[in-house]
Amino acid sequence: MFLKYLIIENTNGLVRRIDFHQGLNLIVDETPSGNEETGNNVGKTTVLRLIDFCFGMDGSKIYSATEGTKVINEDVKNFLINTEVMITLCLTDGFSANAKDVIVRRNFLSGKRNLMEINGQKYDKKSFETELQKALWNVETSKPSFRQIISHNFRYDEERLTQTLRTLNRYTSDVEYETLHLYLFGCNFDDGDRRQELDKKLKTDYKYKRRLEKTASKSALRSKLAIVEGEIDELNKKKEELHLNPDFENDLEQLNKVKGSLSELAVKQSSLQLRYTLIEEAVEELNSQKSDVDTKQLELIYRQASAMIGQLQHTFEELVSYHNEMLSRKAAFVSAELPQIRDAISACNAEIASLRVKERMLTERLQQSATVEALDELVAQLNLKYQEKGSLEQRIAQIEEVEKAISLNEEILKDIDSGLFSQSKQDLIQKQLDKLNHYYSAVSKRLYDESYAIEFSLVKNREGKSCYKFAPFATDNFSTGKKQGEITCFDMAYIMFADDEQIPCLHFILNDRKELVHDNQLLQIGALASEHIEIQYVASILRDKLPAELNQEQNIVLKLSQHSKLFRIEELAQSE
Repeated sequence: MFLKYLIIENTNGLVRRIDFHQGLNLIVDETPSGNEETGNNVGKTTVLRLIDFCFGMDGSKIYSATEGTKVINEDVKNFLINTEVMITLCLTDGFSANAKDVIVRRNFLSGKRNLMEINGQKYDKKSFETELQKALWNVETSKPSFRQIISHNFRYDEERLTQTLRTLNRYTSDVEYETLHLYLFGCNFDDGDRRQELDKKLKTDYKYKRRLEKTASKSALRSKLAIVEGEIDELNKKKEELHLNPDFENDLEQLNKVKGSLSELAVKQSSLQLRYTLIEEAVEELNSQKSDVDTKQLELIYRQASAMIGQLQHTFEELVSYHNEMLSRKAAFVSAELPQIRDAISACNAEIASLRVKERMLTERLQQSATVEALDELVAQLNLKYQEKGSLEQRIAQIEEVEKAISLNEEILKDIDSGLFSQSKQDLIQKQLDKLNHYYSAVSKRLYDESYAIEFSLVKNREGKSCYKFAPFATDNFSTGKKQGEITCFDMAYIMFADDEQIPCLHFILNDRKELVHDNQLLQIGALASEHIEIQYVASILRDKLPAELNQEQNIVLKLSQHSKLFRIEELAQSE
């Protein structure tokens, strides 16, 4: 398929129309060298991006700087969105009257207002690229993707301007490149999709396994599990050995009652003992009051008193005897209670002794019994250990599951690789490269008088898996300009090779910054594009860097400058 025309329009009408033709198509910046105005930001590269946009590229790259999407040209963004810019690209399989055209239309709006259209049929973002591939080639591939297959046709960013074959982003794996290059070089491999999916799955599984074993390996987890299981056995053993008294609460209540009774008896015993002591002291005091005075002396006094006051009724001896008799009777009365108190004390002591025995028995039984709290503590510890065991078993099971998946996928991959890396397959690859190199060396010989070629090798990738790696060889292209020339040689040669092998391909090549390529090579590129009707070469360049032989109106499809930029935003603003 070739480029036929590109239309840029908005709500105000037509902004630009670029008509392409066979052979050389130049997008030139007419800003002269040495002028204070530069050739930057006039829209040369943007034209190439707009074409890529119609092949499914993200629209934000039209108004974002190459350093990253955070650096945005707000004027361009607002123009594209606010004026509802519509891009129409017509692709054709030839320039004859009966050629088949495919028309693609896209805008920069979002949501329901977003348009992605092929031949008048609207598609969503998910299906757009697949449907476009079918419309262009009547085929559909998933691995490699449509955008991967056409990546070498769009050379305007740093990666594709400096890499002949590795035209995808920097994160693309060797296996993805292997699948792409085997497809491009016609080395049919039926299990390419499956192998790439398996490789992707294995990478994910290995990453998941590393994450699972980040803190501990499977062996360490198993060792820890054995320790936890041992701890669980010990706790269960303690639980079985635990003597839980079914009458614990009753015994505890009885013990409390016994202690209460002992306390009451102690008070009672103390009270009885005190009363007994007080009575004994009172009897002793009464006994001590009995008279033992000198009766002869008192008798003499008594007689003298009688002589003076007359005869007394009782003798002194009678009085003393009476006094002592009264004290004895009082002492006998007071001490009459002592036997009863003694009996009460004895009974109290006996009851205390009995309760002490019961207290000791209950205390010993309770001490030998486990409390409910002790059992609860053991159960809590067991629960924690079982949780830990479950967590360990789950992690081990996850590791074993992913190991099983890895093992299974590696076996399948091994079977696939046995066919992919067989000698017959390597012979086929070499045969196809020989065909490609026939064209590649012929083109490079014409441009640089050097024979360039593509070689392959069987290498181990970062994951230690075998894969084919393709690369140019026998080149010394250290300069940017010569490297670009080498890449152009490959792109032209590939179109010739693909047509010869009937491999679907785009027949146009988009190149940026061609002013870096020497004039002699530019002339040869222009000549080749004119000679081979299957090649359409579209390049952006500063006009004053263009060789005179190519600086012809028939080669130029678009002229830009600081006064007439691609979107004409300033021009339109001034006209208003």
